[in-house]
Amino acid sequence: MIESPINKKKTIRCSFCKKKCNMIHFKCNCNGVFCSVHRYTHMHDCNFKENNKEIKKEELKKNNPKIEKNKIYKI
Repeated sequence: MIESPINKKKTIRCSFCKKKCNMIHFKCNCNGVFCSVHRYTHMHDCNFKENNKEIKKEELKKNNPKIEKNKIYKI
């Protein structure tokens, strides 16, 4: 007789330390799930903010070109 596999819930684990996160877990913009210790961006070396910051800088440079002043001659 062939038995079907038991439908177990997949255990949620911290993406940084692989610790089990039962009821309390935190999702980050970098598509990771973290425990209460590694929930902050500086604790799990999140690169989402840095990448987003670089994209915004490039966008600002593109939308705001450098304006050079013309020489004004005094009379």
